[in-house]
Amino acid sequence: QSVPQGFFWVKTLARTERGEAHACEHLLLGKGAKGRAVAALEEMTLSTSSAWTGQLSTAYHFHTLAGEEGFLRNLEARLDALLHPDFSDEEIRREVAHVAVAEDPVTGRLTLEEKGTVFTEMMSSAEGPSYPLWTGIAELLYGPGHVQANNAGGLPEAMRTLTPAALRAFHAECYHPAGMGL
Repeated sequence: QSVPQGFFWVKTLARTERGEAHACEHLLLGKGAKGRAVAALEEMTLSTSSAWTGQLSTAYHFHTLAGEEGFLRNLEARLDALLHPDFSDEEIRREVAHVAVAEDPVTGRLTLEEKGTVFTEMMSSAEGPSYPLWTGIAELLYGPGHVQANNAGGLPEAMRTLTPAALRAFHAECYHPAGMGL
């Protein structure tokens, strides 16, 4: 409790199951020049951070051992990266879902492989034993297609259709001061 700390939340309703909110969580504070600058600043100011995507919001938190000055530098850099990101379309595709050529190390044969940090994370989640239970409960409670029944993390099959333009539109809709809290 004695170290400076910050907590942001952004209203990110899951209007689709393409995982826009989850993709933003991964991209905003780690990709593009601004995101990489946040990561570098975190190391320089002995900071720790984390983020998660919930059904109705995405949360980001951090703390620093670098005192008030380090905290304020972190706060400014994070707000700038959250509100004015500069990641590329290619960074979006690579973080969300894309197809890449892979070589079998034994046979040398080339194959196509689906990749993407968010895609891989959600594939792993979807294979878990409790996944159908939680998905089914949300649909029973709210009805199919309701923002609280949609998978905020994203469904792998839907993520394949998430374009950089759609993600940027989602960001513009959600990431503004009136849709955030600190």
